[in-house]
This record gives sequence, structure tokens and C-alpha cells, in this order.
Amino acid sequence: MSAGDPASATVSSMARARVLTALVAALAAGVAFDVAPAHAGLRTTAWNFDSETVPARQAELELWLTNLVAGVDGAAGTTSLLVAPVIGLVDGVELALPMTFDYSRADGATTMGVYGAEVRWRLAPSLLGRKTGWVPLLRAGARRSPASDEQVRLLGTAVLGGNPTPELHVVANLGVVAITDPSAVALEYGAGALYAVTPDVKLGLDAFGRHQIKGTGPSATLAVGPALALTHGRFWLALSVPVGLTSDSPDVAPRMIWALAFWSAAHAFEHVARAGPRTRVGVVDVTLDGAAQHHQRRPGQQPVAQGGGRALLPPDPAGCGRGQ
Repeated sequence: MSAGDPASATVSSMARARVLTALVAALAAGVAFDVAPAHAGLRTTAWNFDSETVPARQAELELWLTNLVAGVDGAAGTTSLLVAPVIGLVDGVELALPMTFDYSRADGATTMGVYGAEVRWRLAPSLLGRKTGWVPLLRAGARRSPASDEQVRLLGTAVLGGNPTPELHVVANLGVVAITDPSAVALEYGAGALYAVTPDVKLGLDAFGRHQIKGTGPSATLAVGPALALTHGRFWLALSVPVGLTSDSPDVAPRMIWALAFWSAAHAFEHVARAGPRTRVGVVDVTLDGAAQHHQRRPGQQPVAQGGGRALLPPDPAGCGRGQ
């Protein structure tokens, strides 16, 4: 067939339609059938990092809302919003790209806080699917303030998360924060413990502290309070309301983290494959054999039963209407 042949144009158009339809069908099936939850980098406590990571080739969006209540009637308090896409690079390694916005009650101003990147590396198999066990994780990152070209904040944290019993989850953090200009170093530490009231709801305690080693700032802070962890399908939520125990600590430091997991296109196709040997999306038949195949039915063509599903006869011996 020549390039200008109407039949050639029809085949080309059908090929493009097959690719688009297969992708849409796979994505739609990944949403509609939801045969397995998208396990995100779940945090069980809002003030401490946990040892789970986003699976490879998946992503989630995290929103952190933190309110530090301090001063008379909270006059010296601040409210911060952190937005961070988190990407699973490979199994056990994720990349986060946080950006913060801060509101100061003292002057009523809202400014961009810091932005940067951090990598979290899980050093053992995930706890998901295991009743007990312990998993370490390392976190390293850098953040920059738009208010200063010289100031860089370097972060490093060692994390240990585990289930001593099937219902009890424990997490501990120990980290260092260093600022380049003005020079400052601080030690950060924390721990949390939550009990599974139901498979999706956990209640417990969350604690965090900070000790200034070099530079100006509060010499020592420590706060402890109740914590809630909730999971539902593709989203998870962590809420903690610690109360300050030292004179340098905020009076109350509530923080809520909400996250939503997203599918990659590859995982959407995998979801379709798990949903069964054949999935119908609208009037489109998608054949599943490790990959999605689209069969375009021509006018007058009759469907035939195949493998217990609904298949379509090939439109011609050359198979011009089929594609991977």
C-alpha cells in the first residue's frame, strides 16, 4: 500500500487508536478494579520518619501542616505547609522534593521557607506483609532558603521502625541538622509507638526533641503527645499533637501529614493483568497476556468465545488490526 492509499491511512489511524485505547483502558482498570492498595511510604507518626518507602516507579504527594503554638495567646506561633512529591526510584529507595511555606503570626507575613531534595534508603525488606520484624532506614538531604544564597541546610537521619508484636508498631529517629550560614549544628531525636485498633487505624504516642550543639537557637526542646495513623486505599494520614515539656519547647506542636499514592502507567497495566484474563472498558475489549492487546472490530465482524472470555476475530490474515 502506498503512503497516500486510504487503506494505509486507515491502518495508521487504527494503530494510533489502539495504543491510546490500550493505555486508557489500563489506567481506567487500575482505578476501577483496585485489586491491591498502592502501599505508599507510610508514616505512622507525624513527627518521626518511618522505615517504609514508596515502591519503585510509583509516586505519592505529601502535604504537611504544622502549627507551632508559642508565646502569650500564641502570638509567637508559626504555621507551615510543606508540599512534597515523593518518587520511588528503585525498590527501597525514594526521592522527595519538599517545598515549604511559612506564616508568622507575629507579623502576619507568609513567605516561602525552604526547598530541596532528600533521599531515603530502606536497608531491609519492607514490613508490609510481615507480622513482626525490624527495618532500618537512612535519610539524607539538603534544603536551601530563597532568602539567602549562602544558607544551605544539610540533613541526616537514622531511622528504625518495627513491629515487636503484630499489633504494636514502634519507630525511633536520631539525626543531625547542619546550617552553613550562619553556622549551626543541632541534634534531633524522637520516637513513637502506636497500637492497631483496627487494620487501618492506629493510636499511640509521638515524641520529638532537639538539642542545639552549635549556634544560636533553643538549647533543648522536648514534646510528647497523642498520635493517630489512618490508612484507606491509596491515602494515609498521620496526626500528632505533642505538648512542650521544656521552657524552650513550643506550648503545643500539632502536625498533620496527608498523602495520596499514584499509579505509574506500568503498574496500571499490571493491575489490568491481575484483574482477569479479559477486561471490558466501555466498548473496548482488552486482551491480557502479560501485556494489553487491543482488537479493533470492523463492521460486520462477529465476536467469538475464547478462553472463557470475549475475543474478536482478526480483521484480516495480515493482522493489520491488532497490535501490542
